[in-house]
Formats: sequence, structure tokens, C-alpha cells
Amino acid sequence: MSLQLENPGKFEKQRQAWEKIRERGKLHFVLTRGSLGWGGFMFIFMTCMSFFVDHKKPDLFLPISALFWLLAGYPFGLWLWRWCEERYHSPTNKPPSIISN
Repeated sequence: MSLQLENPGKFEKQRQAWEKIRERGKLHFVLTRGSLGWGGFMFIFMTCMSFFVDHKKPDLFLPISALFWLLAGYPFGLWLWRWCEERYHSPTNKPPSIISN
């Protein structure tokens, strides 16, 4: 989530959206955005690439691939959480009125 300073109203909406996400907790975020979000997307994308480009049929490797991408999504989700938290707490991401005080 990007906190931008161009529009103070937009900034406040983004801040409130991140606060709602934070209320659900870090684990929920990491599992939904990292494991299921990114890992699930990568599993589907790589499976489609294998099927359409390499013309391979789904086989026993499919569940192993699913497990791999879901597990690989976990550290991605952790990185994304930390990045969003740093941006949320960064003094440079405060509206100009807060910085000047």
C-alpha cells in the first residue's frame, strides 16, 4: 500500500485502509496477501505456462508445485508487511501539515 502526499484526502483514505488491515493482524495479512495472494497467483500462472507453453499435462508434480508456491508466498507476505509498516510509520509519509508542526 502506497501512502502518497499529492492529495491529503487520498492520503487519509490510504492511512485508514492500512489501519483496518493492521487490525486483522500480521498473520492474516501474510497468509492472504503473501501465501494465497502472491503464492496462489504464481502457482496458477506457472501451471498455465507449463500447460500452454511447454505442453505438459498436470501430474503428480501439481500438488508439490502448489505447496511450493504457497510456502514461497509466506516470506513475500512478511516482506510486504514490513514494507507497508515502514511506510505507515515513516515521518516523510505524513501530510505536509503534520511535518511542519
